[in-house]
Amino acid sequence: MNVQPFYHATSFDAMTNAEYGIKMLMEVPREYVFYLRGTLATLDCIPPYMLEEGNQKFGLGIRLDEDLKSWSFRDRASRAKNQKAIEFIDTYDMEYEILIKDPTVKAILGHEGERNIIMHRKPHFMQVSFIAMTPDERYEAVGKPTLHFMDKKGEPTKDEIPKTLSYCLSKLGEFRGCLAFGL
Repeated sequence: MNVQPFYHATSFDAMTNAEYGIKMLMEVPREYVFYLRGTLATLDCIPPYMLEEGNQKFGLGIRLDEDLKSWSFRDRASRAKNQKAIEFIDTYDMEYEILIKDPTVKAILGHEGERNIIMHRKPHFMQVSFIAMTPDERYEAVGKPTLHFMDKKGEPTKDEIPKTLSYCLSKLGEFRGCLAFGL
């Protein structure tokens, strides 16, 4: 029996998936909510993927059943006296703080931001009955998709949501680039 090795998704994979989701927002309007939710979830996964990549690269041994956050990464790196891992997490924390101060990025990635509202405050999107609908039925049930940014009034234009997500993705790319020395 030929068993394939387990594939670990990477931050690069997540960025590629987010690019695809943003593209599909414009091309498949009847599946807008599906691609919006997927893209928001993918954007939010990029920083944790980077922590896992650092965990693997620096051999910290943080298991999958353990909490992998900045603090746990730092704790494990410090206990191991792994100077490269400490430098990595110092840069990660500093650059993430800069990243999340951007109001547009914060609206997408912040805990009180738009991603949180769409993903956690609109549970009807996750109901099995909603998922089982055809694209046309979903579109009719949800109505016109909107993403209201915190500092604006009214509905965004058709292009505004994909442009905002693209901007957020580009900022995440810059964040990832700052850590390229470690990954």
